Amino acid sequence: MASRPILKRLKYKNIAATLAVILVFILAISAACSDKSDDKSDKNNDKNSILSTNDSDKDSSKSDNSSDDDNNSENTGGSSETLSKNYKYVSISNEENLHLGNLILINNDYAYTGGKPSDLASSFDYMTNSEDVKIMSIKDNTVEAKKTVLERLNSMLSDFYKDTKITDIMLVSGYRTEEYQKELYDADLESTGLDYSTKVEIPGHSEHHSGYALDFQLDQEGYPWFTGEGDYNWINENCYKYGFIQRYQDEKSEITYISGESWHYRYVGIPHAQIIYQNNICLEEYITSLKQYSRENPLYINDYAGTRYAVYYVAASNDDSTNVDIPLHDNDKPYRCSISGNNCDGYIVTVDISAGEVDE
Repeated sequence: MASRPILKRLKYKNIAATLAVILVFILAISAACSDKSDDKSDKNNDKNSILSTNDSDKDSSKSDNSSDDDNNSENTGGSSETLSKNYKYVSISNEENLHLGNLILINNDYAYTGGKPSDLASSFDYMTNSEDVKIMSIKDNTVEAKKTVLERLNSMLSDFYKDTKITDIMLVSGYRTEEYQKELYDADLESTGLDYSTKVEIPGHSEHHSGYALDFQLDQEGYPWFTGEGDYNWINENCYKYGFIQRYQDEKSEITYISGESWHYRYVGIPHAQIIYQNNICLEEYITSLKQYSRENPLYINDYAGTRYAVYYVAASNDDSTNVDIPLHDNDKPYRCSISGNNCDGYIVTVDISAGEVDE
């Protein structure tokens, strides 16, 4: 009779041991799942952070020697100064500003609604360099673009001439009215027989309406389109230094809905052109990627000349105006900065840290 309690105790011990094994097994599975979840989270974070600011050449972000610190914010050999935590709010009218600025996104989804640019200039006044040497041709005297764009174009082609002695780049298109864009669009449909165009933007949705876009041909027999080949590749490799990007590339056509156009350049300004060029992304990808950056955690960029910038995004309010937080120095003096609408849902603030303090 004494053996029955012993067997009962052994039975309970066996059950307890079994439960302990099961518990350990569950904890092990939980830990493994947690590790996988962390790995997935890290991969997602890496995927979201596609912007590299490494400063050497276009493929520097893919270098085996690049580090996480390099890709986080700072160019090799550049300044590491950061923004002060001090700031103030500036109220901006969404109706007036969301659709204006050098970083507005204009494509099939987002029409240009900023009206005729008020600062258009004739390309005729920018055909020569500072020594009065002709550096480019123009289709005719009606070709216009924003004054800042033509100034930067003149600077770029002056340096291009200095290095290559080539002068036959011809500016054939800058600012376009919606009516003229419709003529081009309808002509393309007629020539292809298609219901839509992959070569010409929908009227009202062209970058040319903004005055920030330029098209080039060559002043040669037959006036061929600019391809950027041979000695002309200098333009592709250096245009970012002047604030330009080659807007439409074949490998990005699924995003832009426009097939490659080697002749179409868009002014976005420094340092944005440098980041787009170095990371081999299109403007759509850049605008999306900037949304992860705020004033508290901006994207720091050292441009090719050593100027340091901080860039961040501010979501537009659903109200008539948006309070945009602007950084200040510790003494309440403002930084030199600019604010551009993105034509979608917010504003992009670009702060020139190297410029120091400015008076309001």
